[in-house]
Amino acid sequence: MRSFVASFAAAVALLAAPAHAQAPAWQAGTDGLRPVPALSARVTDLTNTLTADERARLESKLASFEGNISRTADMLGVERSNLYRKMRGLGITPRREEEESA
Repeated sequence: MRSFVASFAAAVALLAAPAHAQAPAWQAGTDGLRPVPALSARVTDLTNTLTADERARLESKLASFEGNISRTADMLGVERSNLYRKMRGLGITPRREEEESA
């Protein structure tokens, strides 16, 4: 969780940078000038990467406690309701709901 917060803070700092501190619109390459990807596209890529990383880490923690939400929440130091909210936001279905729908 701490690494996510630090990475998110870095993304926010990048967005808050003044225009002259941001990358130029064109960059020299071996094939001449080429456009630099828009800042919003790079931030979107970063956000998607962070979300995928957070999802993988949370799924790993849940698996280590065999899907037990209470034990996972205790280990992470968060309330169960917060863990359920985070899981819902990341598209992770609790194991019990998976078994009932099967």
